[in-house]
Amino acid sequence: GGPGGSRRRPLRVVVDTVVFVRALMNPTSTWGALLDRAPEFTILTTDGLRRELLRVVARKELQERLSRLSDLPPLDRAIAYLSSAVVVQDHAPVEACRDPDDDKFFACAVAGNADYIVSEDEDILAIGEYQGVKTIRAAAFVRVLDGVR
Repeated sequence: GGPGGSRRRPLRVVVDTVVFVRALMNPTSTWGALLDRAPEFTILTTDGLRRELLRVVARKELQERLSRLSDLPPLDRAIAYLSSAVVVQDHAPVEACRDPDDDKFFACAVAGNADYIVSEDEDILAIGEYQGVKTIRAAAFVRVLDGVR
């Protein structure tokens, strides 16, 4: 690594909406564990990504499933996670992905100088790396956290 004893900045991470939703639906899963460890890294988001997450979590069928799982209503949990996130200004659109709907995660990552995009979406994972931002599954990212601590 670099010079001895230098304190590394926390990893900067864009978390795919699907990973957030899975974490809310299954708090004891790998995805839940990832968000439990959110204080160890910096979550990056944009206004658009926040709106998307809240829109997804607010769906009635999801609300009914989620409210049985936790004392804290899922919308409140989503807002709590997002309140710790750093909102980056939307960057010029990027065309990174074969699914244009996923480009917003790359735009956020580039704008926020992210280290990783955490996703389970094959279209995103297939990229591997884009402008220095690596795409990674949640389970693998948890192992990265174990390594940097």
